[in-house]
Parts: sequence; structure tokens; C-alpha cells
Amino acid sequence: MRELREQLRQQGRTAAVVTDENIAREQKEFLSDACGGLPVLVLPPGETTKSVEHLETVYDFLAGRQLERRSVLVAIGGGVIGD
Repeated sequence: MRELREQLRQQGRTAAVVTDENIAREQKEFLSDACGGLPVLVLPPGETTKSVEHLETVYDFLAGRQLERRSVLVAIGGGVIGD
């Protein structure tokens, strides 16, 4: 992740991270170290997160941080987050 952040910085690209509450709680130190100041969106775990409401949350998060087509969204976790 550090290398990715540096490459993106050199390319003038922005990035953000999306994960779920379980990963955020269990891997707090890793996220802090690996994400190094990148904005992180934490969503609830489970299938109910696959909803228009949560998709709007993701869009609002990305727009609020001025991420665009060339930006990178890193999904940390499995299941719903990767879907």
C-alpha cells in the first residue's frame, strides 16, 4: 500500500479506501499504517450493505473527497466490500 500511495502521488492521482466495521475494528493498526492518511469509508458488514442507500453513501464519500475517474478505490476486506 505504501508503494501504491507513492505511485499515485507521483502520478497526481487520488485514492480512498473502503472497508467494513469488522476489518476496521480488527485491523485498526494495519489500516492506519497501510492507508497513511488516505480517506477511509467504513461500512456495516453483511449482505444488507448491498443496497442503494449504501451505494449512495459510497458515492457521497467519493464526491466529497473529489475523487474522479482516474482515482483509485481500494477495497479492504472480502465479501460485500469486494462485491
